[in-house]
Amino acid sequence: MGNPLYELRLYANGRLMATYETVTGRAESQNRNRHKSGTEAPLPDGQYQVGSGVVAGTHPEVGGRFLPIEPLFPTGRYALGIHYDPSFQKTNGEDGTEGCIALTPDFSQINLKAQSRDEK
Repeated sequence: MGNPLYELRLYANGRLMATYETVTGRAESQNRNRHKSGTEAPLPDGQYQVGSGVVAGTHPEVGGRFLPIEPLFPTGRYALGIHYDPSFQKTNGEDGTEGCIALTPDFSQINLKAQSRDEK
């Protein structure tokens, strides 16, 4: 639907654990200010710390589960996270995100990693 695809790399203790195909922002918001909240722009490039676990999504376009992330650099962005994009490649006008990272196929892999980490 015009959204560029990004590669998300998940590291733990400096070791690459997994890579995921993702989208961030929407096709029409790709050139907006990435450091200003409310622009629906893609996330700024950089390192982020993953939250302690998955929480319930509060909007239908996050697919029901949301993994908060925190930028490890100065930015005006907040309330960021990783979630599933239930509208990926659908012509409903909702393809992409309002600025979060969305996994293109499924969120269950991240969810399972978060659950297994919490169980240890």
